[in-house]
Amino acid sequence: MRLPVAFGSLRDTLVFPADTVAIDSLTPAATGAVLPDRGPITPELRPVDYAVAGVIALVLLVAILLLVRALRRRRAPVIATAPAEPPDVLLRREVNALRERGEPLPRDEFYDRLSLAIRDYAAAVTGITTRDRTTLEIVRELREREEASSEGVDALRRALARADLAKFARRGGGWDEAVEALDLAENLPAKLPVRTQTPATDVIQSNGEPPAPDARAGGMGGR
Repeated sequence: MRLPVAFGSLRDTLVFPADTVAIDSLTPAATGAVLPDRGPITPELRPVDYAVAGVIALVLLVAILLLVRALRRRRAPVIATAPAEPPDVLLRREVNALRERGEPLPRDEFYDRLSLAIRDYAAAVTGITTRDRTTLEIVRELREREEASSEGVDALRRALARADLAKFARRGGGWDEAVEALDLAENLPAKLPVRTQTPATDVIQSNGEPPAPDARAGGMGGR
């Protein structure tokens, strides 16, 4: 190696003897091949990471459900419950339906509906069960309890007996006699009125029995 030096106007050259310097490489030798980029390295999640994520998701879900529930309660309109109809209104409605559409109905269906309407009315105004009992059992209990007038009990007996006679004994003079049975049922509230202390609930709910069937078109004819 030669190193030129200067001192003022004097110039000279320093000559160093040749030498060898060895360097150990810190990387493997180059192969000449370039590997493609594998992209970012994604670290694996631990079980505790999954547990924390699940808890956070559950908390968010519960919060959303509570928020939706609160909004629905605030927006839900207040619906007023309509008062139940009086028993005599229900009875007369079924009687009117049978009077208008009952003639074409089969005999059994006609008197079944009439008998159920009378029994439901009696159950509502007297508080006794009627659907699973005979007419004689109903009349006997009402007379023993002495809560209804004898005239009302007798009117109920006649109305039920007319329906039972036509239904079970197969006796009846056709539509004329059916109209007479409807008249007895329609006049029953005048003889056996609704009690003033009857709770304002549905007739069937207080009696534990299903409601009388609605009016349906059919055919009773002159059978």
